[in-house]
Amino acid sequence: CVWPDDKDRVDYIQKIIDEYQFYGIKIQPLVQEFHFDDERMYEIYDMILDRGKWICFHAGTAPYRNKYVGYKNFMKFLDKYPDMNVIIAHMGAFEYRKFLQLLDNHENLYLDTTMIYIPNNVFPERKTKRPKVEDLLSYQDRILYGSDFPNIPYEYQLSTQGLLELNLSRKFYEKIFYENAKHLFNL
Repeated sequence: CVWPDDKDRVDYIQKIIDEYQFYGIKIQPLVQEFHFDDERMYEIYDMILDRGKWICFHAGTAPYRNKYVGYKNFMKFLDKYPDMNVIIAHMGAFEYRKFLQLLDNHENLYLDTTMIYIPNNVFPERKTKRPKVEDLLSYQDRILYGSDFPNIPYEYQLSTQGLLELNLSRKFYEKIFYENAKHLFNL
């Protein structure tokens, strides 16, 4: 992560991208407490965009909302950087529908499944809130498996179990668990 107040933020990001060959960075406004469109981040965003790298944003309102997250706040960033390569963590929870619909008009936008399709007994209240199977199938080329490992309140294997319990096609799982990421990062 990088904070807007870090004095060496631009040099740091340049080093991890150019020297260490990172594919991108993650930004967590819910925790870091700054807006997606904070001008202090523009130089970093421009660098990420110029190099064709990725930003993974925790953009949705789960597990709770604050003044920095949410669809409306994210749209301010996306309006300024419509061509940025972005992965939305947690499929934009709990604003799934809005983030899924963004996929229709932003070919460089992807969603990840982190903490969404875990077994129902882990977070039973989420079962009715998560995207429908039809959404997964419609956007299967734009969804990536995500885990948040090791920062998860359950056993790692549960991060895949809930997805597998949906009993979808092998091709679907190959895309979510492997092919989409391979394509995204040119592996």
